[in-house]
Amino acid sequence: MWRHTIIKGYVTQNVFIPFYFTSSNSIASAARAVLLRISNIQSLCEVGSGSGYVTTELLKRFSNLYAIAIDAFSSATTITKLNAKKHMVFDRIDVVQCISGHCIREKSFDLVFSNPPYLPCPTILSPELCSNINENVYIDIALQLIRISKRFVILSSSSLSKAYKTLLKILKKVIVLGVRTPVDEVKILIIVLR
Repeated sequence: MWRHTIIKGYVTQNVFIPFYFTSSNSIASAARAVLLRISNIQSLCEVGSGSGYVTTELLKRFSNLYAIAIDAFSSATTITKLNAKKHMVFDRIDVVQCISGHCIREKSFDLVFSNPPYLPCPTILSPELCSNINENVYIDIALQLIRISKRFVILSSSSLSKAYKTLLKILKKVIVLGVRTPVDEVKILIIVLR
């Protein structure tokens, strides 16, 4: 069990624990800012939901939202469902196991976000917690987010990742927010699609 910001929740050994990392808090903050400023957002999708922390927090704060939380790992989808039930938002969320949003139709959600793994993973840790993600996989995640979003995409990156610079060359209308940590600089990209 963990407690962070406004919610308490469950995690398991093989699921990313969001509150230890600046990127999770930054993604949640950016999503809240968009939701507070844009009044007609009704649907959101989190790709790589992990414990479901960000989606659950947003559903608790914004009662008009419907969400789909996606993760490639069954351990994460199970924990996301438990957390949604615990926080009484299960009636407004569907949890799906698939990779990078490939299972979602084009332009299905108003707001789509992801905090994909970008830190190197020591071999003693489970691959669900972190990944030696290569640039092509990261770019695929970003392109899938753009494909399934109607309006806004929020994506985290790191100064440790080569993919960040490649993404900035590909994308237009990107707002970049940076947060320095002792290890790197976390970049939050907010992509406006229309």
